Amino acid sequence: MDTYFPEIMSTVQDLYPTRLDSEFSISKREDPVVWKTPEFNVHALSKEELDFFEKNGYLFFKELFSKEEIQQLYDEIEVMVNDKEAR
Repeated sequence: MDTYFPEIMSTVQDLYPTRLDSEFSISKREDPVVWKTPEFNVHALSKEELDFFEKNGYLFFKELFSKEEIQQLYDEIEVMVNDKEAR
C-alpha cells in the first residue's frame, strides 16, 4: 500500500524546463558542457577529447567494443528482428 504524506512533499524548479516543453526553444545552459576541475578528472579525458566534446557534443572512441561484443550485439538484433516474443 502506498502512503502519501503531502506535508513533506516539496516542489523544486526544474533548471532544464526544455525536458517538459512541447515546443522547441533555446535556453541558456545552467551548467558547463564539460567540468574542467581537478575533482572531476578521476578518469580524465585528454585536452583534445575535452575540446572536441565541448565543440561537437559527442566523443568517438575507435575500437571501444571488441569484435566479440559487437557480434553479441548483432546476434541480439537478429533475435529481436525475427522473434516477436523478444520485442
